[in-house]
Amino acid sequence: MPTGELQDDEKMLLTELAAGSRAAFEEIYQEYYNGLLFFAQRFLPLQQAEDVLAEVFIKLWQFTGSFSSMPALHKWLRVAVRNACLNVLTQEKRHTEKQHRLLHETEAGYEHLYFRDKLEADLQALILREIHKLHPQQQRIVQMFFLQGMDNAGIAAALQISVQAVKNQKVTALKTLRKIFRDPDLLLVLSFLLLT
Repeated sequence: MPTGELQDDEKMLLTELAAGSRAAFEEIYQEYYNGLLFFAQRFLPLQQAEDVLAEVFIKLWQFTGSFSSMPALHKWLRVAVRNACLNVLTQEKRHTEKQHRLLHETEAGYEHLYFRDKLEADLQALILREIHKLHPQQQRIVQMFFLQGMDNAGIAAALQISVQAVKNQKVTALKTLRKIFRDPDLLLVLSFLLLT
């Protein structure tokens, strides 16, 4: 699709959003939710990150202004998520390294992080789509390891299987994902994430 047509489609979507179109809102929600959730999980546990996103998307639905472009909308969403995460951390009086990073993040640093995080979020979304296609047991193991940060022993205990079975399932999952992701750099990242 030519760039002009893409820009026209984006302008139409933003116009419809500003007019209160539920379909436009749902399209934007589907486009940005996973990436924003991944971003929020850099600062908060999954449940709190999901709660923050629910609040941010309610604010978007209630927003009475308009956005000049999709990148402007995306930046607004990310700033809203970042600020909501900061509010949660402040309310809980958590003086963690993550809070320190949020408090001292400069605008210049934020722009750099914005593009890096967008790439990471896109990669994360792609990986998640493929993980959901795995055998259910492999899917659970990979999600527990990759998304919840559990180690092999913790996964084995939770699923009541041996640590070796966890390792075997991770290796099998990686072989399946390797067939899909053929880029050597991406495979290196996947191998590191799944096998460490």
